[in-house]
Amino acid sequence: MKPEVSRAVLEAPGPWVHRRISASGASFHVADAGPEDASFAVILLHSFPMTWWTWREVIPAFTQAGIRTIAMDLRGFGTSDLAPGEVELTQLATDVAGVASALGISSYTVVGNGMGGVVAWMLGALKPAGLQAIVPVCAPHPLGLHFLRGLSSRGRGRWFQALLSRRPRVTFFSSRSAWIDRSISQWAAPFNREEMLENAEVYREALSRHIAVRSAWESLRATFRPSFSSKNVLTRSVTVPVLSIQARDDGLWSHVDFADDVQATSGEFTMRAISECGHFPQEENPQALIQAILPFVKESADFTAESQL
Repeated sequence: MKPEVSRAVLEAPGPWVHRRISASGASFHVADAGPEDASFAVILLHSFPMTWWTWREVIPAFTQAGIRTIAMDLRGFGTSDLAPGEVELTQLATDVAGVASALGISSYTVVGNGMGGVVAWMLGALKPAGLQAIVPVCAPHPLGLHFLRGLSSRGRGRWFQALLSRRPRVTFFSSRSAWIDRSISQWAAPFNREEMLENAEVYREALSRHIAVRSAWESLRATFRPSFSSKNVLTRSVTVPVLSIQARDDGLWSHVDFADDVQATSGEFTMRAISECGHFPQEENPQALIQAILPFVKESADFTAESQL
């Protein structure tokens, strides 16, 4: 596959500008939309095994509300740098803060789905300058009492547990489409799976890049099996406001897995559940997700504006 063909597919045109950002010793791709001179932005982090493109239906709603919106390819995904070596959860969070700084964003709220939500939790623990709030979407806190507990006895989580436990072998590279199809088939709501699979070609293309499967696996494992040093950071209480979003038909997590999220926070904490979608609300029911999180993000933006007066 020629790189230029991949880039045309993976950085599709739209009401956004594609940028290459150098931060944390790597190069990252972001789709930048809305007022570029805004001091506040919302940063959107995708789930596994997707890319920034998963937010395509959400981005316009934020920009129409006057909010600068940055959808980012995490390290190891999309057209951001790919690296086969080990990745730390703290590194993934530092990447996000570095991208915000490089873009001149002084204040931001992070919305992350799945593994992107785990990165948001880590950002909340690290509390980098400028972070106003976090919105983990279908992402329990990684140190929660029930996190990963019982997955091996639940059919829906058995494959995920195996995926985290075994480093992909060379023969596994040929099954990259299976990563996409199986995660969607098991985690999306049953009534949304067919349409999502039909629209997943961008993600299959992304994993066809050289070493993309290995790089994606390293970043995924860093989020759901954090290292000892990352766990130590995660013990810090999250002081910024948190809006935790659950999906009623999530094929990976149940409400039990989110039970201890509030214990990880010492500031404002809100939990909301949305219906008619599974693990990927931004694609399965984007309007419900927008309605759930846009007022919260706007409050963060208003707070930033008031603090600068």
